[in-house]
Amino acid sequence: MKKIAILLFSFFVVFSAQAQEDKLSWRKHIKLAKAYLVEGRYGAAAEHYEAAYKKKDRKEYIFKAGEYYAVVKDYKKAAECYANVKDDNADFALVGLRYARALKQSGQHEIANKEFVYFLSSYNGADRDAVTRIVQNEIKGCEMMRQLNADVRKNALRLTRMSDKVNTPEPDFAPVPYSDDILYFTSTVSSKATIYRSQKQGGTWTKATIPAGFPKVEVNFANGAFSPDGKRFYVADMDADGVHIIDGESFKEIGFVATGVAAHGLYPSRDGKLLYVA
Repeated sequence: MKKIAILLFSFFVVFSAQAQEDKLSWRKHIKLAKAYLVEGRYGAAAEHYEAAYKKKDRKEYIFKAGEYYAVVKDYKKAAECYANVKDDNADFALVGLRYARALKQSGQHEIANKEFVYFLSSYNGADRDAVTRIVQNEIKGCEMMRQLNADVRKNALRLTRMSDKVNTPEPDFAPVPYSDDILYFTSTVSSKATIYRSQKQGGTWTKATIPAGFPKVEVNFANGAFSPDGKRFYVADMDADGVHIIDGESFKEIGFVATGVAAHGLYPSRDGKLLYVA
């Protein structure tokens, strides 16, 4: 009886919370979304933009929901939101491409392939030639993933989830293996996206913590990447619009390079001479 009572109480609390949220006006949802953006809680912001769209049919809200779901790597939800505006490329730059990419990144490769073809067939922007090359590469990627999935099923590849000491209930992304027993990754578990470190000791991964000496997080970091020689660790800062340069041994900041707005993706060239930043 106690278990039944607890379950009923839990259901009542969840139901009451949902009912309370459903009473919010679309303006309140927008206000909350903007407040969550300031705090760096992009997933929560996306939820409120989506809720606002359901009450006030403004396409900009569902587009923003898709954008922020994509930021936290919830590509399935991003695709669901983008689907409402996938043909509005004139109002939302390359949204048809964003939609197809979200489908691809959520594992829906066959549907994504069709959407890439559909998008390109109707896109007539001044940059069509460049976009065409991008879409063709994306389509090749879909085909590669379909083949890989077939090989996985054929060869019964086994995937093992890391322990809860590493994984958190919040979005964890951008893993960067320094070695076989040291892993860096980005997590929003502290409400701000920042870099965490875990080490494998005695066959078990330690609880993920922020590396000692690491730069203070004002709002959000994004991806990290080591130089090929391991002497530098580069961290994209979405809010400072640049890249922090961290010493690979002391893990203290030794420099900062300003880039474009909302730097988030990093990839160093194999010869260590170039660093590509998205």
